[in-house]
Amino acid sequence: MSSYSSKPAVDSWRHMRSILILIALAVPWLLTFNWAPSATFLNQAAAWAAWAGFLILCCGTDRAVSHRDVLRAGWPVLTILGVMAIAALLAPLRTGLPASLSASTLATCAGGALLLVAGSTLVLQGRITVALQALFIPLLIAGSLTVIIVVVQIFFSELAGNAFIAASAFPQRASGNLRQPNHVSTLASCALVAVVWLHQRSSLHRVAAVVLATGLVGSMVLTGSRTGLVGIFIIAAWGVADRRLSGFNRWLLCGLPVIYALGWWLFKLWAARAFGDADSVDRIASGGDISSARFAIWANTLELIGRHPWFGVGFGEFNLAWSLTPFADRPTQFYDHSHNLLLQWAVELGLPLALLLTLACMLAMWRCLRAPARADAADAPGLRSAFMLILLVMLHSMLEYPLWYSYFLLPTLFAFGICLGARSTRRSAASASPGRLPNGLRGASVLMLVLSVFAVADYRQVVVIFAPQSDALPLSTRIEAGKRSIFFAHHAHYAAATTAEDPEQAAESYRVASHFLLDTRFMLAWAKAQADLGNVDRARFLADRLREFRNPASSKFFEACDQKPAAALPFQCQPSDAALGYRDFLRR
Repeated sequence: MSSYSSKPAVDSWRHMRSILILIALAVPWLLTFNWAPSATFLNQAAAWAAWAGFLILCCGTDRAVSHRDVLRAGWPVLTILGVMAIAALLAPLRTGLPASLSASTLATCAGGALLLVAGSTLVLQGRITVALQALFIPLLIAGSLTVIIVVVQIFFSELAGNAFIAASAFPQRASGNLRQPNHVSTLASCALVAVVWLHQRSSLHRVAAVVLATGLVGSMVLTGSRTGLVGIFIIAAWGVADRRLSGFNRWLLCGLPVIYALGWWLFKLWAARAFGDADSVDRIASGGDISSARFAIWANTLELIGRHPWFGVGFGEFNLAWSLTPFADRPTQFYDHSHNLLLQWAVELGLPLALLLTLACMLAMWRCLRAPARADAADAPGLRSAFMLILLVMLHSMLEYPLWYSYFLLPTLFAFGICLGARSTRRSAASASPGRLPNGLRGASVLMLVLSVFAVADYRQVVVIFAPQSDALPLSTRIEAGKRSIFFAHHAHYAAATTAEDPEQAAESYRVASHFLLDTRFMLAWAKAQADLGNVDRARFLADRLREFRNPASSKFFEACDQKPAAALPFQCQPSDAALGYRDFLRR
C-alpha cells in the first residue's frame, strides 16, 4: 500500500521537475539583468547551466547506445567543432591569441559537442519526444513572453528599463531582452516552428496557434529586422512545399506574410501618429542594403581572403587584421566578425579548411533534411520542424553571427543531434523506458554545469573593473586581479591598455587586448603609446587606420592636423611611410 500510494507523488515530482527544466531552458532568452562589460554574458551562462541541468535531470535512460552509432550520426558537425577547437588551441602559438580567448573557444566547442552527442543519444535511445519538447517548448515560452517585452518597449517604453524588461537598445525599434532586433526575430521565427510542431501533434488548439503566430509575427514587425522578414518567407515556403503538414498548418504558414504585411501597415499608421516617423518601418520600406554596411564588410573580407588564401589571417584575428589593413571603402563601424559564417571560416582559417568545413556543414544539412524520410511516421513532423530551426539559424548565420552566442549555438547543435541521430534509427519513442544517461554523458553534463558556475565566478573578476562597488579596491589592483581570469583576462588587459599612464609597463596589455577588440578608444591609446615609446612609424600607421573609420570620438585627436603646415604637427598628422601590416602587430 505504501509503495502504491507513493507512485503518484513520484510521478507528480517528475512532472514538476520537467516543467521547471523547460522553463529554465527559456530563461536565457528572457534574462535582462547583466554585468558589464558584456551585455549578454549572463544569458549565455544561463544557457549553459540550463542545458546541463536538462541533461542531468530529465534525459536519462537505461538503454545502452553504441559510441560508434553516435559518432557515425554526428561526425560531420563534430568535424567542424573539432577543427575549430584545434584552431583555437594552436592560435596562441601561431598568432599569439590570448590564452583566455583560446580557452573560452575550447570550452564552447566542448559544450556544443556535448549537446550534439546528447541529442543523437536521446534519439537513438528512443526518446525523441523528450528531446523535441526540450527544443521547442522553451522556444515557444521565450518567444511568447518576448512578444510582451517588445510591445512594452515600443508602446509603453516608460515601463521598460527594469529587472524584467530591458529598455530598447535602438530608437523606435524593439530589441527584446537580448538587446538585438535580429536575435529577437530569429527567436520569434523558431517559436513559429514550435507552434507548428505542437499543433501538428495535437498539443495546441487552433485558436491558440493563430493567436501565438500573430503575436510572434507582430513582434518581428516591431524589431524592423530584415533577417526576420526573410525568415517569414522561408517559413511560408515550408507551408507550400511540405504536403505532410496538416491543412490548417499549411494555411497558417502561407498566411504569415499576409499577417506581416498587415502588421507593418498598422504599425506604420500608428508610428505616423505617434512619432511622425518610425525607424523600423523606414528600414524595411527603403530597400537598399541588408544592413547599413553589410556589403562593405563582405567586400573587405573577400579582399582579406584574396591576400591570405591558404591559411587565413589566423583564428580569432579578423578584427585585428581588418582594422589594421588599409581599405578605401571601410565601413565606419568597428566589426569583430565578417557577418557571414562561411566567409568567417575562409578569412580566419584559409580556403582549404573553409572548404572542408563548408562541405561538412552541407552534408550535415542534407542528412538532416533527409532524416524524416528514414524515421517513423510519428517522428517525422518533429524532425522536419527541427530541420527548419536549423535552417533559420543558418540563414541568420549568413548575415550575422548568432552561433557565437550560446543561447543560439546550444539549441542548434542539439537540433542537429536530433536530426542526425534520427537518420540512424527507426526505433519508436514509445518503446523507451525512463532512466539515467550513460555515465560518460552524465559526467560531462555535470562538468558543463560546474563550468558554467565557474565561468560566472571567473567573470566577476573583470566585472569589478568596469562596474566597481563603493568599497572597491583601486583600479590598478582590480585590473591586476582581472588579468588572472581564465576566460576573461582580455577584458582586464583592455582596461589596462586604455587607462595606462606608463606605456612601457602596459606593453603586454596592448599586445593581449589588440587580439580582442580594436575600437576608437583602444586605437587612440595604442597609437599614443607607440609614439611615446619612439615607434613613430607604428604610431602613424595606427593613426592612419583610425582616420579611415571617421569616428566622431577621434575628431579631437586629429584637430591639430588642421593647423598651418608651418606649425609643428604631431605624429597623427603625418602619414606612415613604413610598409607595415597587421602581422607586424601580432606579438608586439
